[in-house]
Amino acid sequence: MNRILIVTALGLAVFSGQAAAGEPVYGVDKDLGVALEKSVAAVEKAAIAHGTCVSAYPSLDTCEESAKFAGYFQCKAIRANHKGSCANKPSDLDNLIKAANGLSGPAAKAFLTGGQ
Repeated sequence: MNRILIVTALGLAVFSGQAAAGEPVYGVDKDLGVALEKSVAAVEKAAIAHGTCVSAYPSLDTCEESAKFAGYFQCKAIRANHKGSCANKPSDLDNLIKAANGLSGPAAKAFLTGGQ
C-alpha cells in the first residue's frame, strides 16, 4: 500500500512539473541554423500570443534529426505557462545560429555531436 502511494505521488510530481514548465514549440528545416531560427521565432510568437514568455530557448541539446521528416532537423524551445518562469535569451544564441547556418545532412549531424 505504501509503495503504491509513493509511486503515485512521484508520478503526479513528475507530471505536474512538466505541465508547469510550459509547452514545447518546434522549428523544423533541412538546415540546422534555419531550424534554430524558426524555433526562436515560433516560441517568441507563441509566448506573445499566450501572454507569457519563453521558458527555454533552443540549443544544440534540444535539436535532433526529425523522426517524421527524413533529412530534416527539429529544434525545441519551451513556451512558459506562467510569466514567472521566464528565461533570458542566451547571449551566444545568435552566434550558434550563424555557425549552424548552411549545415545539413552529415555536416549538421557532426555539428550536433560536437564533431564526434
